[in-house]
Amino acid sequence: DIAEQFIPLFLAECAKLQTGNPKDPNTTLAPLHRQDLRQTVHEQVQDAVTHGAQCLSGGYIPEGESWFYPATVLDQVNPTCRVWHEEVFGPVAMILRADNPDHAVALANDTPFGLGACIYT
Repeated sequence: DIAEQFIPLFLAECAKLQTGNPKDPNTTLAPLHRQDLRQTVHEQVQDAVTHGAQCLSGGYIPEGESWFYPATVLDQVNPTCRVWHEEVFGPVAMILRADNPDHAVALANDTPFGLGACIYT
């Protein structure tokens, strides 16, 4: 029920993240470790969009010499998207909408990974 109110607030916070040299105190989003890792993240994001997800922010490879990837937010992610079933090792957040508490638990448990999960309500 709160998704439409939550999303603009979340996007505003993501927009504040600044890429740059990790040694710079103003940097809040460091580059990925390697170019191939950034490419994998980008391919996962593009696959999600191809399969019906909406990219609300980020989702592109910025110009420059380092391996930055902007804070990316995907909405309407579904089980046909790679990001649903694969770990994403980059700054990508997915918005999943639950119909009720049982559905929320089912969504949270629909992964073989247990690295982390967040619920905002």
